[in-house]
Amino acid sequence: MVAKYPKRIPGDEAFKLHDTFGFQLELTRELADERGIEVDDEGFKTAMAAQRERSRGAIKQMWTSVENLPRSEFTGYRELSTDSKIAALRKDGKPVESATEGDAVEVFVERSPFYAESGGQIGDTGTIATASGRVRVEDTQKPADRVIAHLGTVVTGEIRVGDTASAAVDSARRSEIARHHSATHLLHMALRETLGDQVVQKGSWVGPDHTTFDIPLSRAMTREEISNVNRRVMEKVREALPFQEEIKPYREAVAQGAMHLFEEKYGDTVRVVCFGDWTCELCGGTHVKNSADVGTALILSESSIGSGLRRIDMVVGTAADELVRRDRDLLTELARSFNVSPDQLPSRIEAVRGQLREAERERERLRRDRIGGDGLSVKHGRVDYVTETVDASNVDELKSYADRYLEKMKSGIVTVTAGDKFVIKVSKDLTGQYDANRLKDLFGKGGGPAHLVTGTLTVPAHEAFQRLADILK
Repeated sequence: MVAKYPKRIPGDEAFKLHDTFGFQLELTRELADERGIEVDDEGFKTAMAAQRERSRGAIKQMWTSVENLPRSEFTGYRELSTDSKIAALRKDGKPVESATEGDAVEVFVERSPFYAESGGQIGDTGTIATASGRVRVEDTQKPADRVIAHLGTVVTGEIRVGDTASAAVDSARRSEIARHHSATHLLHMALRETLGDQVVQKGSWVGPDHTTFDIPLSRAMTREEISNVNRRVMEKVREALPFQEEIKPYREAVAQGAMHLFEEKYGDTVRVVCFGDWTCELCGGTHVKNSADVGTALILSESSIGSGLRRIDMVVGTAADELVRRDRDLLTELARSFNVSPDQLPSRIEAVRGQLREAERERERLRRDRIGGDGLSVKHGRVDYVTETVDASNVDELKSYADRYLEKMKSGIVTVTAGDKFVIKVSKDLTGQYDANRLKDLFGKGGGPAHLVTGTLTVPAHEAFQRLADILK
């Protein structure tokens, strides 16, 4: 990988390491940093989003019938590992009694701490181990109510239906997901305070390294609004609001003001999740025990995802700390390169931009004024003439050179070239004797009035200049 990408690892390659070999993005980034190599984070997110869409399409076709799938008791709110028993196995979409090393399987257990993807929160990963084999769980889905499908690969040995099993969630990953999910609740309320109560959640995605939150809004949020929302979230993080959950009747929860998705279908009883008395929502996801556990929260972007819909992208916890570290390292490196302290960078960069603008103006002045005086070489023959190859990007610039040269000469012939283009300009007192249209044949193909011809060279410029010199001797 390093030999192939010595400077920057593409996002799709980083995702392949994650998807195929279980390398978390943080690990890839850490190993790359040690070698001075960048990782394309945005490309990684794009590849992951594409994989999620492919997975959703495949999952819809995976379980055409769910009546015979075993139900599981979810224990993941209170524990991350559970002693259980394998209730069913599926391979290639069909029930099997056992699976061996290398098999891609769906595992169903009687009790599971694995959170199945729902409510915008991504499914858990981890392991399911028996006395004779182990499965690496790469995703967890919910084909139906109380059905938890653990999708993964048998990495060692053999597993069988009826085996006693230990199901263990990847605790570090779950912790980061919980941080991001809890942060969306704080974000939701902060958005409503800033933009008004008409702002309601229209969708979300919660993962271990970032979260997105969609709201109805017909305009872009201002920088001040984004800053205010981010500040409000961090205020609530620092207030260390305690997490509270309660199971209660749906009608009672809504009557008490719990926020909920109007498009979502809820059962008669719901789980109400609160942080202090600041925000309460109907939610089945996993959360931190205290808002302080969210850690640093940073809004990365706010963008349009369709007519009247905006998306906020945010990172918290370890992902946010890592972003701050990388940005700080970059800031320090930039400051070092400019030989200033980080807080002096804005003024130093503005000064350099000013210098660049002035240099560009000077360059343009020199380009336009590169005529006459000591800079113009006028040759003498039957008439005065100029042959010059100049720095011009188009024919109009070539004409400008010719105009200014001839203005300085008063009377004569000017020929200028740039690339494969040429311009011939003859002072009007000489057009009867030296028609520019006849002179053009010395240079190539073109046309125009007797005093001005533009065209394309068919011979090298120096050869055309020599031809002109020969007839003007």
